Amino acid sequence: MNPAPASAARRVVSIVLVVLGVACLVTGAVMNWVDSHVFATDQVVATTNDMIEEPAIRELVRTELVQRIVGVVDPAVAPFVDPAVVAVIDDPRFAAVLEAAVRAAHSTLVAGDAEAIRFSLGAVVPIVKEQLDAVDPSIFPQIPPLESTLDYTLTRRSELPALWDAVDRFHRAASALLVLGLVLVALALVVGPSRWALLVLVGLSVLAISLISRLAIGRVHTTIEGRIDEPGTRAGAIEVANLFTAPLERRLLVLTVLGAVVAVAGVVVRLVRPPVADRSRPR
Repeated sequence: MNPAPASAARRVVSIVLVVLGVACLVTGAVMNWVDSHVFATDQVVATTNDMIEEPAIRELVRTELVQRIVGVVDPAVAPFVDPAVVAVIDDPRFAAVLEAAVRAAHSTLVAGDAEAIRFSLGAVVPIVKEQLDAVDPSIFPQIPPLESTLDYTLTRRSELPALWDAVDRFHRAASALLVLGLVLVALALVVGPSRWALLVLVGLSVLAISLISRLAIGRVHTTIEGRIDEPGTRAGAIEVANLFTAPLERRLLVLTVLGAVVAVAGVVVRLVRPPVADRSRPR
């Protein structure tokens, strides 16, 4: 029986397994990041704590709070609002209020059953009162209740019906894809007739998909920057995107380096181990 057709079939099968395996590995790595950094409340809260230290984001929060409060107060009181809000954001208690608000909103988003997903900074009102009282005790009594003014409805559960299905699927699928990818690549190396070439293919595939993914992240940042006209909002949005995607970019960088190492390893194997035909040739 001619072994050539069998060898060719094994080569085709092994290449298909490599492509599928690498696709599963990279997709699983990205999904694992989504699961651990977007759907994980503790991680989102930690990222938020880092955000509020960024000047662009602090300015964005200041602008939003000032606009909300000024919109409901007497024009004569409005000039006192901005310095009060600046002092509030600098107050260590504001970080605790923000953390609690983010935790409550995100927990409801990914694990709750409330229809409305609310982000409430109403707990910051007492700190605002303190700052205004420090300027003039007669100011705050003139201001209407602010709690509802600082209560944001981010979305409604009925508006994002697929999100909660995605949360459950991500928990299961991320790890499963990583395992499946490793199994497929290992099976390809077992089945394939030229393991050094498969190693090179695995490395180059990981390298290529990782680079494409990193370019896609850059494209997302560019899109955000291009669609927001107001400079302060744009700067804040870019900082938010950077903070959230930085761990993913680091993960993709590791995969890029790993892909290059595997590809080089395949070339090294080829150089130190000549083809079977050469090694079996009579001397």
